[in-house]
Amino acid sequence: PLKRWEKEVSANKNIFFNRLIWEKIPFITLTIISGIITFWVQYEANAVYPSFPMRIFNSTVAYAVYLGKTFWPADLALNYFFAYSFDTWQITASFIVLTLITIAVIYYIRSRPFLFVGWFWYLGTLVPVIGLVPTSALLADHYTYLPSIGIAVMLAWGIGSLLKRAESRRKILAPVSVLVLAIIMILTWQQCGYWKNGVELWNHALKTTKESFHPYLRLGHAYGIQGDNRHAIYNFDKAISLKPNEHGAYNGRGIVYFQLGQYQMAMQNFNKAIQLKPDYASAYNNRAIIYINRGNAELGCEDARKACSLEVCAALDEAKLKGYCR
Repeated sequence: PLKRWEKEVSANKNIFFNRLIWEKIPFITLTIISGIITFWVQYEANAVYPSFPMRIFNSTVAYAVYLGKTFWPADLALNYFFAYSFDTWQITASFIVLTLITIAVIYYIRSRPFLFVGWFWYLGTLVPVIGLVPTSALLADHYTYLPSIGIAVMLAWGIGSLLKRAESRRKILAPVSVLVLAIIMILTWQQCGYWKNGVELWNHALKTTKESFHPYLRLGHAYGIQGDNRHAIYNFDKAISLKPNEHGAYNGRGIVYFQLGQYQMAMQNFNKAIQLKPDYASAYNNRAIIYINRGNAELGCEDARKACSLEVCAALDEAKLKGYCR
């Protein structure tokens, strides 16, 4: 859009290795490094992700979803929780939309090069986070901060090319822009209200995304922090019903039962969490506290040392101060 390419071509016929190419090498390098780090972190965390062909299908839908939310930012949530599969019609519709836009920007590359630049900026900068590199989150709004610049480029120069007369811009563009900004301000104010606390945030996520154990798990923790034990247990129960092998939900529910003084129920949950994840430091730490409080210092110290070996030493430090463990 800034005519830099045309200026470089006229000044230097060997355009392949000119500075317009070289200046982008650092960004491409950072993208590759970011992708490698993302893959490594997910691998170390044992994140579950689909096969590469499935990730291609998922990325097609994600591109379309991001594009839709850019123009119609409805049902926004902190996280979007999807099963790693989509209906055939969703994949097909997304592929058709993306293909048609790509064909159009290539067709108009000479007369409206800003469309090509903006569109491929959008497609390219989303590559590390679109699902081709496996991550636990298929969609996240913050992934679009840089890619949306490409869409902004298309709109900025595109609207200008449609409204070439200054008078038309003044009479049409100015009032429409004010109206759009006013609407966006109101919607932004409303959206920020969901960040009041964890309960508001994750309840909103439940309303705007598919039912998943993730928001129930987060809600359980949020209600627990607020001291609303009844709702905390309800949400942990829901999370476990949706994903029975989730160790974090059992640990969280155990903490709530401990706060209620129901030590037997708490112990059962911590035992289950450890059974599911034998190196779960938090569960060992919590179980140690129950053992020690109920007079079983030997087992309590054993669990406390195990937790500390896994880098959670709160129970062991407290037990040493009270003289229970050496």
